[in-house]
Amino acid sequence: MASIISILLSILGSMAQSLINFLIPPPPTKICGSEGGPPITAKRIQLKDGRYLAYAEYGVEKAHAKFNVIFCHGFTGTRLDTFNASQDLMEELGVYIVGFDRAGYGESDPDPNRSVQSTALDIEELADALGFGPKFYLIGHSIGGHAVWGAIKYIPDRIAAAVLTAPVINYRWPRFPKKLSREVYRKQQLGDQWSLRIAYYMPSILHWWSEQSWLPTSTAIKGTTHRPNKKDAVITKSKLDDGSFEKRIYRASQQGKYESFYREMKVMFGKWEFDPMDLTEPPFPVHIFQGAEDGLVPVTLQRYLADQLSWINYHELPGTGHNFNAVPGLGNEFLDPSLSAGPPIQINVSSINLLAVAKLGCGWKFIHVSFSITKQKLATQRGIQDPRHGNLVGGSFDPTDLPPPAFPLSCDKGIKTYFKSLSHDISSRVIHNLHAFSFFLFFFLLLRKQRQNLHSNNHLENSHDIFKLPRLVTPTARDNAILLCLSALMLSTELFTEITNQ
Repeated sequence: MASIISILLSILGSMAQSLINFLIPPPPTKICGSEGGPPITAKRIQLKDGRYLAYAEYGVEKAHAKFNVIFCHGFTGTRLDTFNASQDLMEELGVYIVGFDRAGYGESDPDPNRSVQSTALDIEELADALGFGPKFYLIGHSIGGHAVWGAIKYIPDRIAAAVLTAPVINYRWPRFPKKLSREVYRKQQLGDQWSLRIAYYMPSILHWWSEQSWLPTSTAIKGTTHRPNKKDAVITKSKLDDGSFEKRIYRASQQGKYESFYREMKVMFGKWEFDPMDLTEPPFPVHIFQGAEDGLVPVTLQRYLADQLSWINYHELPGTGHNFNAVPGLGNEFLDPSLSAGPPIQINVSSINLLAVAKLGCGWKFIHVSFSITKQKLATQRGIQDPRHGNLVGGSFDPTDLPPPAFPLSCDKGIKTYFKSLSHDISSRVIHNLHAFSFFLFFFLLLRKQRQNLHSNNHLENSHDIFKLPRLVTPTARDNAILLCLSALMLSTELFTEITNQ
């Protein structure tokens, strides 16, 4: 009986949707560049199906890029949105960033067949049109996260690394426990509950529903979403008061809300082609950054998702909401994990604190080695422990006033293969002695430098970014060369020991 009622309700629902769609069809779309449509002001590429995709560029010039990054904007965003990474850092790393309007947004042509998969394929075509080569990096914010999930599913061989920042979730992904999902869903504002319900069960009438002032509708489009985070609340109120939010809405939906916002809601909150929690581990690192005080994306479901996918590097940010650009310096952190194409090499050198950040990509490897001194356990800014999920290797050492110099070390990509090819008959005692000798000389040079410039061991704790410590001591060319060679020797012997013991 229950199944019969369910079938009847489904039939009645489909009939009602068809009737409303017939009586009140979606408003006509105003295509950019067409008669009566908005003007074309952006750079655009033409896709295989004839549509145009608009984009904007940030960072270094494309010709000088070492890393090519594609950024996927949020719900009311456009190609003009990106994350607040410093220009100095982008120039130092050689980062070229492209923001693009998803289909129907801004100045990109609408796609009546838009889906999670089609968005991923649009990204692939954009990368090819811009000459990115076989692999590129992908960052998606908020609802732009669905494009990243799609890329992980449909074009994993093209992605070097992926970062999702405050990615929106679909409450009806099958792997979410129904009780937990329902509980969190009902904590939303009434308008959001109904909008998501309509997007899932009756998507063809979403445009009509969303335009009725007497019905509960999406708070995201109106800018009235509850913001528990104080910074988020202040920024949202300011944008509403000065009119910038209204301008943002117009810029994103200038071709019509139906092809931008409403179709986006159908894709994000409708029936997905897959559940992200069923994805197998991709051949590249994936990071999720989530604010603990996010009023749009429930942190409890984000935690659950991260727990289900052991390969996700999950970073929860205390005291942070949905607007990540409100957090100074946070945009710089996205570049570190997003430009890492694999897990770091785990190195432990005696008992001294060693910070090793492995940035692998585009055929080269850069290992940044620095020494720190502090009595306390190594912690990071904003109380986040290990924000790069394993890229930080810490030890302990009796406190001294040693300054923490940093020495770059270029390491050949094939170093592991080289060591594996060596005979395992090499005496481990010889390797151990080499390692001990190099460590002793390295430490001796650091002690000698200590006399040149003493600093309090509070320096590390007060540093805004433990991976960008200032060079406190100016080494001579000879000392720098010696330290570099010793670093290589220490790293080599440690790697050899690690590999031969596996």
